[in-house]
Amino acid sequence: MSASLLLPPMRILVLTTGYPFPPADGTTIRTYNLIKALQRRGHRIDLACFHESPVPEAATQEMARWCGAEHRVEVNFYPPPSWHGWLRKRLSFRPATMVQYDVPAMRELVRTLAAGAYDVVYVDQIHMAAYARWLPFPRILNANDSISLFLEREPPERARRLNRASHQWETRKYRRYERRVYPKFHRVVLVSEADGHHVRERIGHREITIIPNGVDTTYFRPGATGTDPAETPEILFTGMMRYPPNYRAALHFARDVWPGIVRVHPEARFIIAGAYPTDELHELARRDERIVVTGFVEDLRPWFERAWVYVSPLRSGTGIKNKVLEAMAMGRPVVASPLSVEGLPLARAGEDYVLAPDAETMAGQVLALLGSPEHRRRLGASGRACVERHYSWDRAAAEVDHLLHDAVSRA
Repeated sequence: MSASLLLPPMRILVLTTGYPFPPADGTTIRTYNLIKALQRRGHRIDLACFHESPVPEAATQEMARWCGAEHRVEVNFYPPPSWHGWLRKRLSFRPATMVQYDVPAMRELVRTLAAGAYDVVYVDQIHMAAYARWLPFPRILNANDSISLFLEREPPERARRLNRASHQWETRKYRRYERRVYPKFHRVVLVSEADGHHVRERIGHREITIIPNGVDTTYFRPGATGTDPAETPEILFTGMMRYPPNYRAALHFARDVWPGIVRVHPEARFIIAGAYPTDELHELARRDERIVVTGFVEDLRPWFERAWVYVSPLRSGTGIKNKVLEAMAMGRPVVASPLSVEGLPLARAGEDYVLAPDAETMAGQVLALLGSPEHRRRLGASGRACVERHYSWDRAAAEVDHLLHDAVSRA
């Protein structure tokens, strides 16, 4: 047994933005798996979170396996647009999403939890950071990534002058907010060194620790569901499709990469799998029957198993891309843009995945893989071995565990 497993058990309060199960996006995937891994290390976990819709009984039963108690505040984060709501967000000196997550019912809940006998608080996402002020316990902030860096990389949706000004204003507000909030925590956790460099150099905060995401290599494994590969080429991209970097990546691939592939393989299909696809993505599927937009998929593993090639054509965003780790764990050959893998420094370009910095290169790399079953097999096997060696949730949880104990010892 390693020394990291001998750390004494603690009672941990987790504050997070959404119900962790089912793990449907980058935030909930990390939260759910770390809660499980920390509980298995002997800790008692209590959960406080928002939820936007009724939580199914199966979900609460699953979380009851890992949490001693849970406290939920129901909220609608996407109400009908109104001038009042727009002005409230835009005229505030706080970032718009901080205003959105400032909910009186959550403030009251946190004040109640302050009377609990917790050893430490794990604040998950910067959106929950303001609530920590009412908690008299040591605390760390799992920021995942820097939102100010995300906004610097993410252009506004439209090029209108007012929208550009609003985007720049929000970016400045987030920089100020990160500078003010980060020092209130014993440690700030980020998932990639790119975010760490930005926080150290642009935000001026150095009490940070990089803990990459993991992947459940038992759940995501080759042959997990026994689904055969598709008879004709299928190319897969997954993710929450209302998230701008994801739907923009899907649009980019369909418009700039896909035509070069179907000229050689007219029988191929491009599968866009993930919840909340935008109208633009549905329109792609209406115009080209070889493009399939699935919407929400309860179990992505059969789609991974069917795919000949997995692509990640992201051109914006921050942090680690869980979708890439899942594809590698499933033994799928991955073709990725540089930004898609910047949070995976231990994965080797050309051996564990194929790097494609532009549309022409991505089309060429996909075509090379479609034409070589042995190349697909070799790349998929190497990717699988990489995640087994370097990207487990147990490894991530051990590092979080040490941070939590360090916060308690310094309190």
